[in-house]
Amino acid sequence: MLEGRVHTIITSVFSHYDWLHLGANAATLLLFGPEALALLGARRFLSLYLSGGVVSSCCQVAWPLAAPRAVRAQYSPNQLGLGASGAINAVVAFSVLSFPSRPLLVYLVLPLPAAALGALFLGKDLVGLAMGDPAWGNPAHVGGALLGVALWSRWGRLRL
Repeated sequence: MLEGRVHTIITSVFSHYDWLHLGANAATLLLFGPEALALLGARRFLSLYLSGGVVSSCCQVAWPLAAPRAVRAQYSPNQLGLGASGAINAVVAFSVLSFPSRPLLVYLVLPLPAAALGALFLGKDLVGLAMGDPAWGNPAHVGGALLGVALWSRWGRLRL
């Protein structure tokens, strides 16, 4: 994007690093997407997904420039960033905020409320940002989640 290929901010929203990345995002979207889609309808859901991807891509590009000096050295301005996970995180955040008590089975065994699992995932990404771990796209994940929070707040905390 810094080289003038602005279209990649949209194409990255549908990109994945490998089949495992695609599978994890597809499973997550299958788990959280139907609730958000039912609440929002197709048009707003698409808005949530696409804007989550665009915001997450911008966060991934901006973080190496805005991060604290000690963390900044860990990131490269040419680092690969894929916006699909950030778009998914926007959907997950919206769904978790809409149904915070919804039980989710971790490893198909341990029941946790959606809010607790959401906090754990966001916490993992925040720690990754603080530690300067460039391997997981933490800036994109946090940016997507924050966009999901903002749209949940803006769209009136809808319920089924």
